[in-house]
Amino acid sequence: MTWEWASERTGLYQGNYYGPDGGVNAYAAAKRDFAVRSGLLPASALFTPEQLTEVYRSVYETLDGEYPITDERRKLLESAAGQIEEEVPDLKERITLARNREHTSGLPGRPAQTMFFKME
Repeated sequence: MTWEWASERTGLYQGNYYGPDGGVNAYAAAKRDFAVRSGLLPASALFTPEQLTEVYRSVYETLDGEYPITDERRKLLESAAGQIEEEVPDLKERITLARNREHTSGLPGRPAQTMFFKME
């Protein structure tokens, strides 16, 4: 549960509840909501699950691409992918949905890509 301050910060009101019925993203949403509303982080500092999904896909497009990268860069990208896997519990489903949208939209000049899942 997260709360907002009443006027002049003398009390709390209007709580937002994120319980088990909120689905797989409920706890992450509660943490994000608290961090932004408490002023710990600006909303612009946090990526949405959709953005993280696309970053993850881009990381693996780079890792599986034809261009050489240094071992240091590979390790950094793999580490970033691991962090995203932990933050987006339904990542696999999001990737599948994104792929399906791309395949059904008929993007011109883009070959169908094989998708990878490095997640355990």
